Amino acid sequence: MKKLIPIIAAFAIGGVAVGVVINTKSSQESASLQEKLKEKFTDEAREKKKVHEKKVSTQARAFSQRLMNLKNALEAKGVDAQTVNNIVGDVHSGSLGAPKRIIAYLTELETNPPADRSKNADAHRIQVREVIRQFEELTLMGAIALPAISEFLAQGIDREYKENTDEIVSGNWSSGRYYHDPIFPPSLRIGLLNTVRHIGKRNNEALPNAERVLLQVLGTTGRSIEVMYITRALEDMAPGVHKDSYLMAAQDLLMAPIAEETRGTPALDRQHRYRLFEILIRNKDETFVEEAKNQLLVERKRKQKIDGKEVEVMVTEIDSSVLSYLTGVLGARSMPILSNIYDSPDLDDRQRGRIRGAAARYLGVNEDANAIVNGRFDESFQWLTTTGDNQKKDRAKGMDNIRYYLGRLGEGRNVPTETLQQRQQFLVNLRGKTNDKEVLAMMDKVDKRLKDMSDPEKAKKLDIRFSVSNRKR
Repeated sequence: MKKLIPIIAAFAIGGVAVGVVINTKSSQESASLQEKLKEKFTDEAREKKKVHEKKVSTQARAFSQRLMNLKNALEAKGVDAQTVNNIVGDVHSGSLGAPKRIIAYLTELETNPPADRSKNADAHRIQVREVIRQFEELTLMGAIALPAISEFLAQGIDREYKENTDEIVSGNWSSGRYYHDPIFPPSLRIGLLNTVRHIGKRNNEALPNAERVLLQVLGTTGRSIEVMYITRALEDMAPGVHKDSYLMAAQDLLMAPIAEETRGTPALDRQHRYRLFEILIRNKDETFVEEAKNQLLVERKRKQKIDGKEVEVMVTEIDSSVLSYLTGVLGARSMPILSNIYDSPDLDDRQRGRIRGAAARYLGVNEDANAIVNGRFDESFQWLTTTGDNQKKDRAKGMDNIRYYLGRLGEGRNVPTETLQQRQQFLVNLRGKTNDKEVLAMMDKVDKRLKDMSDPEKAKKLDIRFSVSNRKR
């Protein structure tokens, strides 16, 4: 069963970095500048800094001393070095020692960001460095750290980390971006997963166990961001080996009901369906197509003005992530699926326009695509014949559509000969539907473009983009 990961406590690091660049200043100027900087810190800020530093370092030093005493006692009794390290780890100055103790420290690490983020920036940096240092400690321990990491990850809990410095940019994980090797992770779990990756990459003997830890999390996590990260980590450690496992995990999360997310939804718990579908697209995975067809249309709440009043209504929309998946893995073969819903009375013209946009990619390649775009041309030709008060408005609307789809006919450079022939036939059929001189002139441009694309030498010099408009783009 997939687990939702609770956050132990909000771990926010406040403060804005304050820095001064001193180049070739005299010692007197430097001293004066430093004195001015000191004056900016109030007594209260200094006191908070001292308290914070003491809070961060005291526990680490106490742990380190106790572990060092234990290590010395074991060694005095003749216990071999490997056994000693298995018990207490490789103790460094200021280190917490054993993997479990480091993880416990990272789990319980607390910070109280100042209300005024412009103050106490040094305390913020101390906290950031402490987080980074402890993850590096775990990584240096190597395979010995894996059991403790696995045990913690199995608990399904987490602590969120945030930083606000100019030197480290942790990235916008909330938007679905995820980073291969985050220096400062967005959470304890992501930091541990990255530690596992590093351990496996640095030690071939530890690689199988490192992969096993990641696969165990992959099989239980309910977080999209973790599936996305582990997928990338596994491909980095063992390319292609665990493809079935991460595809299954992605599909599993895509089967979950779509959640209504708000700004208050925790960044690490967003569904990121689009990113999950990207995993399937990259791997050309068509096994989810039948389920995706059922997810293509969704009901959503939208605000509309009715009789001058803004009211909330339910509307039917096309799920953009599903549409991207279907066209991404099926290509032109997705058009029968899209054609079946194109005339649905539940869709407004804006939603049908998304299907027309997909169909424009496959003009001259797929009959369903041709039929959908042909229908749009017929509507546009009809608008060109409008008379009366709406003549100018309807003509402009029709011409915009015609320019767009004729332009799509001429797009590309290395287009197969058969496709070019089908596009030319499509253009011939269009010519018989209008006598409008402006439209016929645009069709002549498309015809010339298709002939140039058919000539291998001329095709090399063509821009992949094409427009029938004389206006500057």
